[in-house]
Amino acid sequence: MAKSVRKTEEVAASKDAAATPVENVQETKAVDAKAQQEADAKAQQEADAKAQQEDDAKAQQEADAKAQKEADAKAQQEADAKAQQEADAKAQQEDDAKAQQEADAKAQKEADAKAQHEAEEQKPEKGYGFTADAPKRIRYNGEVYSQEEVLNNPELLHELVMGKCIFIKRA
Repeated sequence: MAKSVRKTEEVAASKDAAATPVENVQETKAVDAKAQQEADAKAQQEADAKAQQEDDAKAQQEADAKAQKEADAKAQQEADAKAQQEADAKAQQEDDAKAQQEADAKAQKEADAKAQHEAEEQKPEKGYGFTADAPKRIRYNGEVYSQEEVLNNPELLHELVMGKCIFIKRA
């Protein structure tokens, strides 16, 4: 059996050797065409892969840009909201401070008016003096005062007038 395989190989080799130059050219052209076709297919695959890669990169850049734009817009909205909140808080503080200031001024004015009214009520009217028979010195609450000291001390004069001291009269 080994002899028959060898003979078949020899026959095939002799057929190849016996091929004409035209057949060799055609085979060469066919091989070249096939190689060209494979090279073209490979180049097309590489070009498609590169185009896909570029499309993916572009899509990723666009997605990143959109995400960045959205993040920037959100950050701006948050900053605006915070600024508005701070402005509102500041305005509220200013309003509160102004209201407090006005309330304090009103309270002070009322207190001053009340104190003035009380002082006027407590002041004896001007024009008081001593009777002719009044002593030159008067003892009051353990203290001795001259007539002039009594007339120059509004509180003491008031107490004597309100207490209906017999030595004090209207002038």
